[in-house]
Amino acid sequence: MSVAPKGIMNTLRSVVEAPLDPSLVENTARLLEQLNKSERVPKLLSKRDDRGYTLLHLAAERNQPESLKCILIKDGMYES
Repeated sequence: MSVAPKGIMNTLRSVVEAPLDPSLVENTARLLEQLNKSERVPKLLSKRDDRGYTLLHLAAERNQPESLKCILIKDGMYES
């Protein structure tokens, strides 16, 4: 079994631990792009900001109905 070099592990860690980007809910196309990367969906939908808000909370707070709909559909809570 080989071990990944430190640089690669640090890069992977920074991607996984990157803070929630609240601007995603204001750009539906960008949000959909991120949600369509299936390996990221569970982590992206459960990631929280410093107030404990998820993308769903932020979309509601910022009155972004299209983003709310995209998040709910991707999370399986809403059918179009």
